[in-house]
Amino acid sequence: MRFTPSIFGKLLEPIKRRQFDSLVARHAGDAYVKSFPSWNHLLALVYAQFSAAVSLHGLEAGWNANSQHHYHLGSGRLVRSTLSDANKRRRLLSSRRPSAGWQANWIGRRDATARKW
Repeated sequence: MRFTPSIFGKLLEPIKRRQFDSLVARHAGDAYVKSFPSWNHLLALVYAQFSAAVSLHGLEAGWNANSQHHYHLGSGRLVRSTLSDANKRRRLLSSRRPSAGWQANWIGRRDATARKW
């Protein structure tokens, strides 16, 4: 039988899995993680956003209702307690202080763009 990607899979196509994995490795995003890698966490959070899930129970029920479609995404069933633990333990990128180099680069680009007009 021929494989046809799901709509959710098509929405995730712009996210390059290899690039995502290299970023996770560079920032040690999966350090001390045994069963719920960052890729699965990202998939769950994106699904929660698109499905407008208002609770972990609703997210779990919606995700697991179509679990046969998650094989090609590299993910499996979702467990509420695992997702809750991952949300508590993983650091947010926004909570990290940006480096001075990043700020200087961003300000330089903004000033260069302003000068063009």
